[in-house]
Amino acid sequence: IHEHGLPALAPFLGRDYVGLDAARRYFEEMGAHLRYEGMRFEEEAEWVVDVARGVVVVRGWARFEARRTGQGWGEGFVYRLRMGGDSCGIEEGDFPEGEGEGEVKVKEYLVWADTGAAYLALRGEL
Repeated sequence: IHEHGLPALAPFLGRDYVGLDAARRYFEEMGAHLRYEGMRFEEEAEWVVDVARGVVVVRGWARFEARRTGQGWGEGFVYRLRMGGDSCGIEEGDFPEGEGEGEVKVKEYLVWADTGAAYLALRGEL
């Protein structure tokens, strides 16, 4: 996981969280500082999907709030997920009837969000 931004703005920004334990740490760190509500994503038909590379890009929206200050803001964000595993790049219907499609894992999770608003809210200056 990598949420783009300067680490000086928030402790979970600009760092690479590699592996399952590190992914847990990212969500724990982010959750210790921010809460969110009303998260929603664009309709699946609007997602950008590159089957050959196993990549999905999706936009979302939510209201975020800094836990310490209570200051909140609405924002849009972008997730880019790169998938990998047994069935990555295999189309639906490529498996014989009754056989599973294998295991797919998120190999890369990139986030672009409003880091300026997060920084200001965390400082109580929004």
